[in-house]
Amino acid sequence: LRLAIAGGLVLHVGYIVVMASRGPQLALASCLLTSGLVLMPGLRLRALWIALVLAVGLSLLLWGNPRFRDTRSLRKLAGRETVWNHTLALCSERPWLGYGIGGRLFRNTYHQSNPPRSPFPYYHPHNYWLFVQFSQGLPGLFLHLASWAALTWRLLRYRRFADADPAARLLAVTLLMGIQFIFFYSLADWPSTQLHILLLWLIPTALVVSRPARQEVLV
Repeated sequence: LRLAIAGGLVLHVGYIVVMASRGPQLALASCLLTSGLVLMPGLRLRALWIALVLAVGLSLLLWGNPRFRDTRSLRKLAGRETVWNHTLALCSERPWLGYGIGGRLFRNTYHQSNPPRSPFPYYHPHNYWLFVQFSQGLPGLFLHLASWAALTWRLLRYRRFADADPAARLLAVTLLMGIQFIFFYSLADWPSTQLHILLLWLIPTALVVSRPARQEVLV
């Protein structure tokens, strides 16, 4: 089982490296950094882990993926600032109710609102939180923020109380890293297809894993 899990991890990391997409690579690097800080005991080991991850990450940025050296693309954020700014303008027109849920609704609303010229056709706003605000307004955005914050805090508390059980602690940290990966990635993109399904399943999985222990009293 351990060999199968290790093989799956190597396969997925290899896929992230080969496809050379900067967003997932940065998200994975952030998870590696956080996981060591959460799992390792003592300030000395944590400081060593930070130095190691930063050194490896900087090496990968300079020599691993040549797209990180494309300063023009990075400066323009691959055109994303265009869709971000125009989506914010649309959100300001309907701040409380939003426009409704759905990718097709976003495309129709965006492209029929005289958007700025861009070489890219935008099918989503390239940001999870912008899509939530566009779809459900400020109340929906607040509820999403509060719900995900509460779920993250629940996992953090469970990890602390599960220190006596390494397997339970590792499972809680794995779920936390899944949430971090998706939301870090979603700062500059929209978690669609498999990532969206994973995001939805993280909710019930995290709730079941972090449920409080129930003691049944036999009468």
